[in-house]
Amino acid sequence: MLFFCSVLLAPHIAFSQNTDSLPSNATLDTAQSSFFNKAIDRALALFEWQWGGTTINTYPSLGYDPASAFTFGIMQTISFPSRDTSEYRRNTTLINYFSYSTNNWINLRSTFSMHTRGGWAINTRVQFQQSPDKFYGIGQRTRNHNPQRFEIKYLQVFGNASHSFFFNDFFAGLTYDVSYANIYNIEINDDILPENRLPEQKNNLLFGVGPYIAYDSRNDMNFPTRGKYITAGLFLYPKYNEHSYGFYNYMLDARTYISIFEKQVLALQLFAGASEGDQPFYKLYQLGGAERMRGISNKYMYIDKYVYFTQAELRRHLFGRFSMVVFGGVGNAFDNFSELHETVIKYVYGVGGRLQASKHEKINLRIDYGWARFGDSGLYLTISEAF
Repeated sequence: MLFFCSVLLAPHIAFSQNTDSLPSNATLDTAQSSFFNKAIDRALALFEWQWGGTTINTYPSLGYDPASAFTFGIMQTISFPSRDTSEYRRNTTLINYFSYSTNNWINLRSTFSMHTRGGWAINTRVQFQQSPDKFYGIGQRTRNHNPQRFEIKYLQVFGNASHSFFFNDFFAGLTYDVSYANIYNIEINDDILPENRLPEQKNNLLFGVGPYIAYDSRNDMNFPTRGKYITAGLFLYPKYNEHSYGFYNYMLDARTYISIFEKQVLALQLFAGASEGDQPFYKLYQLGGAERMRGISNKYMYIDKYVYFTQAELRRHLFGRFSMVVFGGVGNAFDNFSELHETVIKYVYGVGGRLQASKHEKINLRIDYGWARFGDSGLYLTISEAF
């Protein structure tokens, strides 16, 4: 809400000031800080508390996602100070999000990231979601306009624990994934093609674990302006009995951040993943959502055993707490490499705005609008960067 108000007011404030009273070399920040930036700071200060060196921001949230529609809830960020004074200083953060949507989605999520002075790194996400959703089929080459509806209750604990070595920027450890899913109220519709119908669910509880390595030279975890972040992991999900799932998957996620001129950052990401075995559809690799290929409106629209995508985002600071971005990406999901040349590449592009939520930490509230191939699009209102 604050972001929308600022977008409406900023041009008026910028051009209604008496420019004759400003020095010839005045910047946009100087021209607007007298009123607009102070007003925003005071408004956001109502939702920010300091307790020792810990910063707590708690906001009522109004959001939107193509799948869940409008959401209402509470968004909270907690930043704990770091005692590490080296160039690899990394704060500990906890981000909580609780929401309910007009499409009857319940979403509870906590993301915790901690780095210790002893070199340990722990990243964990705990999420519960209860929602109606849509199944578009596996291996779709183009958009399926007649998906099958279902409801799902999903609880997941996902993350990694690792220790640094070699100059404090290499990490090695374990990655883990514990999830429970219950799929029910599956739509029965004869118009849905057999290959696009939900497969029968086997065991509800899944447990995956495997090795994890990372290289992290980012200068900031929440909003890096330079450095690289490269991770690779292997998940092994054991088969309990002949009627349960058993599979493994592995992934590579490479990101780099480059400062361009004074106020611009170019963020690049390359992701590749592969899996083998018998697995539920919700564990297949996905395109779409608020972080991957924004503009594809549902994360289940293009799913398969193999996936790749690359995306770029140019981030530009405007003034005060406000920034904007432009982004684009290409990618695909496919069953095996022999079919790669037969699939249809998906692409997205879009624009977005950012509002720095905390005065002390670079954690942004973000709004993005993306367009995708086959006439798809999506609006996203959420917290923290996509990558």
